[in-house]
Amino acid sequence: MSDAASDSTQIYFQIVAGAIAIYNSIEILIMMYKVFQKYNSLYFWAVLATTLGITLFAIGFLDLFFKLYEESSNILRPLIVLTIGWYGMVTGFAVTLYSRLAIIRVPDFIQTYIRNFIIYNVVFSHFPTTVFTFGANIVGSEFWVHGYSIVEKIQMTMFCVQEIILGVVYLIYIQKKFGSRLKSLVSHTIGANIVVLGLDISMLIIEYCNLYKYQIMLKVLVYSIKLKFEFYILTLLTEASRDDSIVGDRGASNAGSNGRKSSNNGPLLADDDVRRSTASHKRSLNVIVESVRLMNFFPQGQSQQERSQRPDPQEGTVLVNPQLDGATLVGKNGGRMGASSTSERN
Repeated sequence: MSDAASDSTQIYFQIVAGAIAIYNSIEILIMMYKVFQKYNSLYFWAVLATTLGITLFAIGFLDLFFKLYEESSNILRPLIVLTIGWYGMVTGFAVTLYSRLAIIRVPDFIQTYIRNFIIYNVVFSHFPTTVFTFGANIVGSEFWVHGYSIVEKIQMTMFCVQEIILGVVYLIYIQKKFGSRLKSLVSHTIGANIVVLGLDISMLIIEYCNLYKYQIMLKVLVYSIKLKFEFYILTLLTEASRDDSIVGDRGASNAGSNGRKSSNNGPLLADDDVRRSTASHKRSLNVIVESVRLMNFFPQGQSQQERSQRPDPQEGTVLVNPQLDGATLVGKNGGRMGASSTSERN
């Protein structure tokens, strides 16, 4: 391939990959503000940091690659923008994965190790790479350029290992929590994580082949896709957690009152639910709204009068609402998590 054709291919790739990544991040950002009404959760801020980081990284690198800064500024502008975006995109995504571990009851000491590893990567992967990025682009000497090529490979490997650890821990404990009952959930989650792992490995291969100009924009595109997969996985997880908890408590209540053993009807997250959650953007949004509500990211919308009329039952009690043909699971501190109707689940 001639140099002109190679340059043309690189230009097309940068534009297309950057446009798709920015589109994905804007779509996720809009979805977030339709879903969340309270912004005090770690998950929300991690997703927000990742989304904004993807956008800033893409804009900063396009500014640097096409040298748009030369007319009105200097090279510091794109370097600062893409560096801030890189921090938010990479570490923000790691914190997003970390924040969901509590849902599947990963032991505290494992969560602590993972949190410390994320902090370690910020100090020993982000910081050195930032120094060499500015040195290679501003000073441009052999020391800085060669040093950057080495540090870049090390940090990409470390961040890849970080996300593999998060994915493996998640798969192990979701298997322990749901494996014997919700095989559909486990299989879909494994499939999604395999896709994410394949994307990470593809970035590493391109990096070690020294295809820098392709690797950078592939990275931002991959992170935007991985963030969409994260919404999909979280939807499956919270839907399954909701159904599993409510049915388990309802079965125990029925067994105690009727003096007979209750039966489990099998996986409540049917394949139809998964297809429905991904069939269109509108349906996906509805599923995510319900999922996030169940994680107590925003209140249930009950009026003060309705709450005052209800007694405060003990934790774990299921209140059946005949008007909604569903149930409400009472959690800690009297908090209630709504359940979809029995007819809808069936």
